[in-house]
Amino acid sequence: QWTRDGFGLGNERQLYAFKRYQMIGSDEEGDYSLQISPVTLEDDSVFQCQATGNVNIPGIRSQEAKLTVYVPPGSPEVSPGPVVKTTAGSAVQLTCRSKGGKPAAELQWLDGEGRMVTEGVQYSTKVLKDGHRQDSKSVLSFIVSRQHYNKIFTCTASNPALNQ
Repeated sequence: QWTRDGFGLGNERQLYAFKRYQMIGSDEEGDYSLQISPVTLEDDSVFQCQATGNVNIPGIRSQEAKLTVYVPPGSPEVSPGPVVKTTAGSAVQLTCRSKGGKPAAELQWLDGEGRMVTEGVQYSTKVLKDGHRQDSKSVLSFIVSRQHYNKIFTCTASNPALNQ
């Protein structure tokens, strides 16, 4: 049988209580591989295969296998925006948020020339109620000068679930 976080899933090939799980392979070859389809965030768990013993043979357990499920973050949203009007010498804060990534989205600010902005940036995350996904927030603070006139700042979000 397979276990998920220490809980037995059953010992039949078709794990009826877990519709997305089944043991594939062949009895002749002793192959009881676990197939999960489709994978969801609920499957972010530790799995283990266990074989029951009998009178002369003790039961055995496989090593634990940790399945990590990634979730793409939401598109980054910048506020205030899309246009900020202010006066030279004033302080400005741009806030970028991305919701629900696992792991939390890495947020990056780019200036009008595509260069990464690192000064004046504060980054934070907040774990959501499901205990897995996280919201990300990045605040870019600076004093406006003439060089910022018509400058476009861009915020990007990335994590391992994204292809780019």
